[in-house]
Amino acid sequence: MPAPGSRDPNVWSEDGSARRCGHCGKWKPATPEHFEANRRKPNGIGSRCRGCLKEYNHTPTRRARRHRHHLRDEYQLTPLEYSDMERAQGHTCALCGEPCSTGRRLAVDHDHETGRVRALLCNQCNRVLGMAGDDPDRLRRMAAYVEHFRQDSGSSDPNA
Repeated sequence: MPAPGSRDPNVWSEDGSARRCGHCGKWKPATPEHFEANRRKPNGIGSRCRGCLKEYNHTPTRRARRHRHHLRDEYQLTPLEYSDMERAQGHTCALCGEPCSTGRRLAVDHDHETGRVRALLCNQCNRVLGMAGDDPDRLRRMAAYVEHFRQDSGSSDPNA
């Protein structure tokens, strides 16, 4: 075991410019471009190379953990509360009534001013609401615009 403050030669090169990935065991330059960042380490370099970190972050366990933390930190929701909402909505979007077409989870829709959770939406409906700034008047004008051009009125003025 190396002395405190010294670098393990099985992990670090003599000059400290390279390190071995703790997962795949390959030697790579000890830079943020090649290794994960870790604020708890004195040099800020973590133990996994970027390739291994990417692979790790896409494991079902890691994705579930990130989702759980996101629900808790952003919306004060537990996974059980999210599942109950999803089940109550029939696993479909509260606006369009369709399941999420991207295969992703339904997004938690919330009031950006109060933080109050409203419902679960598909990615597309969530984006539309966000782009419209959650403004009901703007959304009504958008709906009127689309309806106007769906009709074969011959007029190109949406306010006609």
